[in-house]
Amino acid sequence: MNYINNWQYELTAGLSPAQATLPLPAGAISRLALVEGAEYLLTLSATLNPTTPGETEIIRLTGHADGYSIARGQEGTLEAYWPAGTLIWCAITAGALADVFTQLAALAARVEALESGGSDLPANALIDSDGRALTDDQGNHLIYGA
Repeated sequence: MNYINNWQYELTAGLSPAQATLPLPAGAISRLALVEGAEYLLTLSATLNPTTPGETEIIRLTGHADGYSIARGQEGTLEAYWPAGTLIWCAITAGALADVFTQLAALAARVEALESGGSDLPANALIDSDGRALTDDQGNHLIYGA
């Protein structure tokens, strides 16, 4: 997922649910520097005022060699028609944060397993260059300092 600071625009024309391109001012898409596979989550809303929240829609914009594609109604939001003047911006979403936290938890579990030598290895067990535990003829783990 990619992010960009201060990317906020108004739609220059209406955006229908089946529409494949975003009606944005010149240069808005080029600021994203889209390359093949680059993705952005963009939010559509009539207002930024938190005291009068309205409908929002999250879309995923994906770069391709010949342009970009949009996937509407992401993260439980619904595809809608958005008139000219609708705000669109790039910000961190709840779904993006949930993905980050899921990846961090998986990474922490892997680090914990590696630092402890694996769940079935005793402390200070000797391993070879491929990470396999060294054992004696009876299958006992070889322990450093034992």
